[in-house]
Amino acid sequence: MDYTILKNEITNDPLGRGYASMSDAQVAASLNTVDRTVPDSTRYTMRRVMEVMTDAGAAITKLDQVTDPLVVEAMRALRSYTEGGGLDFSHPKTIGMIDQLTSQGVLTSQEASELKSIGTKPASRAEELGLERVEVGHVTSARAM
Repeated sequence: MDYTILKNEITNDPLGRGYASMSDAQVAASLNTVDRTVPDSTRYTMRRVMEVMTDAGAAITKLDQVTDPLVVEAMRALRSYTEGGGLDFSHPKTIGMIDQLTSQGVLTSQEASELKSIGTKPASRAEELGLERVEVGHVTSARAM
């Protein structure tokens, strides 16, 4: 356990969760509750896009018509089912490309939002901070520091 990070979180309470008025058990439960999203650097293929998007076919058709080399390469990666294939939707360049295509009117804001959501996964505040599961004893020790 990284007690420095845990102590900082409990003391500063950057999200305003109210740690100061919670028991050690309540703080641990709060930190372990899956109620956040974090970047997911998994490389996803076209199958994932089809599963997530409301109208994936329309979005893919639009993207296939874009001639920008980065978009062409991204579409190639999406269609690759080989080792290392797929696209990391959490990567800043991918997010930037989606934003640019949205500002150019290629993608709707809903399509952009759905694509970006592929690059996230549910997580607890502890996971978001890079901590392992927080136990009551961890909170007690951090508060005593």
